[in-house]
Amino acid sequence: MTSWTRHLLALLALTVLSVGAARADSPVTPKLDDAKKLLVGWFVTQSAPNLYEAGVDTTSPCEGIRSAFLRSRTETPNGYGTFMQAFGAQDFRGKRLRFSAAVRVKELEGWAGVWMCVEGAGPEQPLGFDNMQSRALVGTLGCKRFDVVLDVPVEASTIMAGLLLSGTG
Repeated sequence: MTSWTRHLLALLALTVLSVGAARADSPVTPKLDDAKKLLVGWFVTQSAPNLYEAGVDTTSPCEGIRSAFLRSRTETPNGYGTFMQAFGAQDFRGKRLRFSAAVRVKELEGWAGVWMCVEGAGPEQPLGFDNMQSRALVGTLGCKRFDVVLDVPVEASTIMAGLLLSGTG
């Protein structure tokens, strides 16, 4: 496991405690604090403060009426940023779970990917992890749907999913 992955998992473990559990059978009604903030339940984590920002774009969404964005705030960020959500694994144990997102990248120097992590009792050893690093998004790419798929073991406690950006773009 790379050092940035360990760092990301440690950051995520700290934030999971403040996020409520999502249920597969409950309808989700997106709520916005205001027009530019992420949907309730989504939040930003990053390797260093103020390198990345996320929000909502209603002017040129990939699909539907709005899209979330994640972008670098500096010309030379040394690290990564992610916007994500976390939820309890209880409704997904013993199942295969797909996280899918329509993604557009513009002038990306570095890489990006849709990611998902399945955790057990602690973040030290994830039960499943895929961040698309082996098939990373780079350069400029129009809207296209990408998926990550993981099995959720019966000992899983938390699932996290989101979009990761390492570099500028």
